[in-house]
Amino acid sequence: MSVGSVPADLATLYVGVLLLVGAAMGSFLNVVIYRAPLGKSLLYPPSSCPRCGVRIRARDNIPILGWLLLGGRCRACRRPISLRYPAVELVAALVWAAEGWRLAGLDRGFWPDVLTGLAELAFLSALIVTFLVDWDHLIILDEISLGGLAGSLATAALVPALHQADSPAAFESSHPLMTAWLSGAPAWGRALAASLAGALTGLTLSLSIYFLGNIAFRRQIEAARREDPEVDSALGLGDVKLMAFFGAFLGWRAVPFIFLAASLFGAFAGSAMKMLSGQTGGQKGWAGLANRWRTGGSVIPFGPFLAAGAIIAFFWDWRIF
Repeated sequence: MSVGSVPADLATLYVGVLLLVGAAMGSFLNVVIYRAPLGKSLLYPPSSCPRCGVRIRARDNIPILGWLLLGGRCRACRRPISLRYPAVELVAALVWAAEGWRLAGLDRGFWPDVLTGLAELAFLSALIVTFLVDWDHLIILDEISLGGLAGSLATAALVPALHQADSPAAFESSHPLMTAWLSGAPAWGRALAASLAGALTGLTLSLSIYFLGNIAFRRQIEAARREDPEVDSALGLGDVKLMAFFGAFLGWRAVPFIFLAASLFGAFAGSAMKMLSGQTGGQKGWAGLANRWRTGGSVIPFGPFLAAGAIIAFFWDWRIF
């Protein structure tokens, strides 16, 4: 049995190694999620209990296992340690393992697999950070969006396999509209053009939604501003920059799908949050539920849902659209 052109035992090795490394990376992502929005150093001081400040010992800092052995409590002060920490480590481990399985099913050669794999793992890790930082703080870090955009363009030129530009036939199949005017261009040129097209698509579509949304929902924006004074638009500019990053990495055809998926996820989540946080006004049944809808919170981050759409687009491809 094999996965793609890779023997099953080697595919299992891919998954196993990336599962373990992903859990360790999840531990670092926890640091990024907590410290980066606060402008703190990611390297110093070493990890410590957020309650009592005592430094966490190495044996207690083993991803997932350390939290379980401590019973979810700090060894020093015995106060609870948030379940989020092992949850992030577990999610990172599973996402990295899924990427290992995906890599095993591709046939791009050793170095293209290694280089594109590293870029894709960095992308997936950035999605996890984006999801939780925006959920916690209603911000999207420029280090992720703009840094990811620059990194995606550079990676496209350095690793053409990321956009299938190393294979003329595969590139023509996935980018039929671009092939004619890129005839004779080197592989890195085709890949960079594909990445730029994706970035411009993400930027154009999100800016259109930004301006049209501000016009169409100006009254709702004013109402939301009473809840959160920092709300000034229907779509944040951080989301605009984030979509340019996603388009540059995944290609232009992934952009419409990401927006559609994010809108659906956001609609369901936003509806649930409004109904849970609103007031019944003393009414029961459907009337009380309708009142909860009217009085519930109206500001939710969109970045987490964009990140969720990007993960689906990455693993299942834009054709799921």
